[in-house]
Amino acid sequence: MVDLAKAGGGTRASRAKTVCSVEDCGVGVHARGWCNKHYNRWRRHGGPTETRIGKTFEENKVLILVGKMRCTSCNRVKNVGLFYKKKGNRLGYTQQCRACLLRLASSSGRTTRLKRYSLTHEDYNTLAGLTDNRCWICGGGSVKSLAVDHNHTNGNVRGLLCVPCNRILGRWKDDPAKAKVAMEYLIDDGQRVKLALGRQPKGAML
Repeated sequence: MVDLAKAGGGTRASRAKTVCSVEDCGVGVHARGWCNKHYNRWRRHGGPTETRIGKTFEENKVLILVGKMRCTSCNRVKNVGLFYKKKGNRLGYTQQCRACLLRLASSSGRTTRLKRYSLTHEDYNTLAGLTDNRCWICGGGSVKSLAVDHNHTNGNVRGLLCVPCNRILGRWKDDPAKAKVAMEYLIDDGQRVKLALGRQPKGAML
């Protein structure tokens, strides 16, 4: 006679002991009769099917009546004006506030961009610190807006630039000759105009 338990089938009772007791879960037991996910929910929120988002939603159904909501990311209660409107959400707003969504998007986006250059966040911060978090050409900008500049021919990362300086190099197609012409143009300071017109026209001064 074949032993079903040893053969892998097992009885319904034996299978129940090895599968999470939450209905329709089907994942193996981790502790206290629950899988790892439902066990951790019990530890954090007091029940295997409880979540902070679920609790926050119930709270927000009350808070929204007075024009406020709790963000599921920073866990702060804020005015609904600080949340994005969202038609698909039952409350009509995103569960996370605008600041948290922008922060997460910025962090995710920067990580993706840095991977293109084989850089880590630590590498980026080290490079930014070389010029006190300022553009390597004009000295402006800030660490939040500095772009990674690289040579499009050999791929070498050259430094961190503010958006305007990075765009200028892009327009010049990384041609040093054009940068030299621009330098000479600035040094000339309108002398060619004066020679051509016989006078020096003036514009507004800052």
